[in-house]
Amino acid sequence: MNKTIVAALVHQNQHYMVSKSFTLPLFPLSVIMLPGERKPLHIFEKRYKDLVYDINMTGNATFGIPYVFQGEVTNYGSLVHVNKIFSPNKRGEFDIIVECINLFKMDEYYTNYENKLYDGGKIHLLKLTHHIHQQRLIELFSRYQREIQQDSDEPQSVEGPGNIIDVARQIPLSMEEKYVFMKHENCLKREKMLIGKLRLLFYIKEKENQVGTDFVYN
Repeated sequence: MNKTIVAALVHQNQHYMVSKSFTLPLFPLSVIMLPGERKPLHIFEKRYKDLVYDINMTGNATFGIPYVFQGEVTNYGSLVHVNKIFSPNKRGEFDIIVECINLFKMDEYYTNYENKLYDGGKIHLLKLTHHIHQQRLIELFSRYQREIQQDSDEPQSVEGPGNIIDVARQIPLSMEEKYVFMKHENCLKREKMLIGKLRLLFYIKEKENQVGTDFVYN
């Protein structure tokens, strides 16, 4: 990872608003990953083969995934690091595992970044990690872990919420909901959104239980 990105991440971890921008390659997708989430990507287009090759050769295995919403590249996205590159198949296609290390807002978008086939952009990191302010969110999330998350097959944390990202990562947010979450400019709006999502999940769970109770076999 280059020194500019490292410095920006250090500022982020110290809970300061990141103002310094830096440029990096971009891989637009209809995907938003929250910090700590991992995802496999199948690489088959030449431009993105080149992107992975270039960042791997420079030792800076980091790129941005701006979120594509309704066919348009938005200004928000996930900063990811390549954790693993798998061997290519006979067609030269291969898979990679990426992990989100931060979220960003894009200030400028460059086509054919540094005369490459892939695009790039100037970004600054978002300060979304913060301790939860509203006790109601902590209560609802703890209940969610006990009553709903325990019944799922997804990996789960048995610890309480440490910060807002810990909560958002464990709740089944859609891509559009993640997009709205990261666009909110203050912590209370983000917390209010998650409270609403948790209430909806409890409502759905209650209706499912009612259907199960009222169902009668013929």
